[in-house]
Amino acid sequence: MKSITVAALLAIATIPAHAYTSLEELLDDSNRQQVEALKAYIAANPEADDLAEARERLVYGLVALDDYGAAIDLLDARYKELPADKSQLDLSVAFGEIVAPLIQMYRLDGRKEDGLAFIASVRADFKDHDMAETINEALDEFSGMFAAPGPGEVLDLAFTALDGTAINLADYHGKVVLVDFWATWCVPCLKAMPGLKAAYAEFRERGFEIIGISLDDDKDKFTSYLEKEGITWPQFFDGKGWENEFATKLGIEAIPATFLIGPDGTIIATDPTESALKATLAELLPAPEMP
Repeated sequence: MKSITVAALLAIATIPAHAYTSLEELLDDSNRQQVEALKAYIAANPEADDLAEARERLVYGLVALDDYGAAIDLLDARYKELPADKSQLDLSVAFGEIVAPLIQMYRLDGRKEDGLAFIASVRADFKDHDMAETINEALDEFSGMFAAPGPGEVLDLAFTALDGTAINLADYHGKVVLVDFWATWCVPCLKAMPGLKAAYAEFRERGFEIIGISLDDDKDKFTSYLEKEGITWPQFFDGKGWENEFATKLGIEAIPATFLIGPDGTIIATDPTESALKATLAELLPAPEMP
């Protein structure tokens, strides 16, 4: 732990000072510096006692930078380092540190077919493990993560909103739409809400819309939150919590879960970060030129 920290600090200290224009820019740069420091540390210390921790921190850093492809490459390399005979492997390491995070990275990167292919290979690789039945049950659940459509696919969504408005995603052709699965009891959802409200305020007039799918079960609490926060975009609420009609249909197992739909009606990205969302909106919905 100490050696990783010292190596990271030394590497960062060699980088010239920079005048940042926002906290977001500073944090992104800090993440990039830490990622480069961790890469250098791992390359220079392949036998270090804390190598596993360094690799894990590197994955976290890459995810913070939305570099899922690099995180996948790193985790895939670790999986390939596992022994050919996996019948006696410690699952807390093989699954907790490699398999589960790798499947999640495939999902975040929109690589549905690659993710399902990896799950199939893991199933075959661990068929002789003493806990094969439990492993297969876990892999079945992981497979459910890919039930929802991914980038390039179409999300079928039609319902009557909380205010009685008929909503059909197909009618939003030509706009950019974020479909947000969330709930008022979900802390990460609430933390993400200010960013969504800011993006909505900035880009709505250019053609950006948000559609909320609530996994709440208390209607009064839900409507009170909407009113208090001034959230005006359409919401689907059926009061069924995790058994929500669309969450069940799409295999949503964690929230917030978001789908960014492009002007052509296909999914651009799933679970984009606030910065990635704003960057995409700025690219697809440029401000009108001043006369």
